[in-house]
Amino acid sequence: MKFFVALLCFVISTVPIQAKDKPAKIALDEAELAYSDAKALKHKASAFIHARTAYRLARNLYPNNPTKLALYSWRYAQAAAQYRDPLALFLFEQTLDIHVSAFAPSDARFVAPLIDAADEALQQSEPEMAYAWYMKARKILNRHESRGSFNYARVLMGLARLHKSANQLKKADEKAEKAAVLLKQHYSDIAPIAIASMLFRFGEIIRANGHDTEAFEAYTKSLSLFQQHDKSASEIYGLHKRLVEVNHKLGNEDAVTAHCVAAQQFHFTNMRKPISGIVYDPTGRLSGTDRQKQGKIRATFRKGVDCRLHDIEIHYADGISQKDAKMLLAQAYYAPIMMRGIISKGEYLTLSTLAVYKK
Repeated sequence: MKFFVALLCFVISTVPIQAKDKPAKIALDEAELAYSDAKALKHKASAFIHARTAYRLARNLYPNNPTKLALYSWRYAQAAAQYRDPLALFLFEQTLDIHVSAFAPSDARFVAPLIDAADEALQQSEPEMAYAWYMKARKILNRHESRGSFNYARVLMGLARLHKSANQLKKADEKAEKAAVLLKQHYSDIAPIAIASMLFRFGEIIRANGHDTEAFEAYTKSLSLFQQHDKSASEIYGLHKRLVEVNHKLGNEDAVTAHCVAAQQFHFTNMRKPISGIVYDPTGRLSGTDRQKQGKIRATFRKGVDCRLHDIEIHYADGISQKDAKMLLAQAYYAPIMMRGIISKGEYLTLSTLAVYKK
């Protein structure tokens, strides 16, 4: 029976496209071209729309050919993930189902979709799904690429991120370091954006382990690659904030200010609004929402272009002394004021109420 089904699928896949299907094939080719152009131009919304159109056309054109349909389904899921569409995880599940129908369980063509799906599961806070897919990809890689590859590095980095989220920092560090070694070995074969993403993730893990100098290097390289190859990448904002933190810890105050200002400019340009709050709080007591709340502060101050507060006056402090309240505010870095898209050199008096959290 299995032989008959396989033979039938082969026959269907080798039947030439009928005349009635030619308009659909032309439409599919046009959608593919539009998707490729949008992807090359970094137009994520357009890429998502054209990938969806291509998948729907392919589904009608190849209803009994999962081998052909798998690629279109995968592109659709990837485009949805890039566009941050909440359906992305469902689309990856659908893609993997189609791959199951198309290929043998140990086929190497399973690997990249599995890792993409696992990455999206992590993005959507589904660690158990992510772990299952990473481990399945690793099993296939052990059969085909036991000496390592970029995909193997992706699996190890994904597992490292899972260990980090479970506060298993030593295991996270070990896997991240192994992933970094593989990344260096296969550097020339990898797209710059993929390298940038991996370096960002590597920086996150080693920063959590207190390796600030290594984190600084990883973040700096990642930022440079993103700025060269995708100036609107959402990761750039996070990288500027992380570089505020690690430069502060390394004592590079000029760099702290530069990245704080750059974070504000990027946020305004790409999110259409300025940052109003704290960029980095060294104490964690003004931004530690995962901690128990201790009280609140009501104060007036002026925000400077150096990302610091000036002329701080405490009007009310609950659960903390006024002296300590002033010290907390003075230590933090705040996005400078932005007026009509330009960093303002004026320091305007601001009245604000901030929560304070326990150490």
